Amino acid sequence: MDSSYTKFLKMMRTQGSAYNPEGIKIATVITADPLTVIVDDLPLDKDNLLMADYLLNGYERTANIPSTSATKVTFTDGLKENDMLAVIKISQKKYLILCKVVSL
Repeated sequence: MDSSYTKFLKMMRTQGSAYNPEGIKIATVITADPLTVIVDDLPLDKDNLLMADYLLNGYERTANIPSTSATKVTFTDGLKENDMLAVIKISQKKYLILCKVVSL
């Protein structure tokens, strides 16, 4: 194969990969309050994390259940130590917690 062609392909691959986002990673909850997780040996805290509100302990939501009046539901099963999370890096210093995951 021509050396210049090989160099050109390598350059295209390098440039293309520079714009591809990192894949989804698994993080582990180290402490629940305050929330600290570890991903790839990197500890992350509230300054580095975004997450869905329903993962918070004490999250409240109003539910309309037929044959009853509107009921406020409080979730008390927030994240706990050793929980596994699916996370994705969204900027140089921020990760988004996508969801809690479990082994089957």
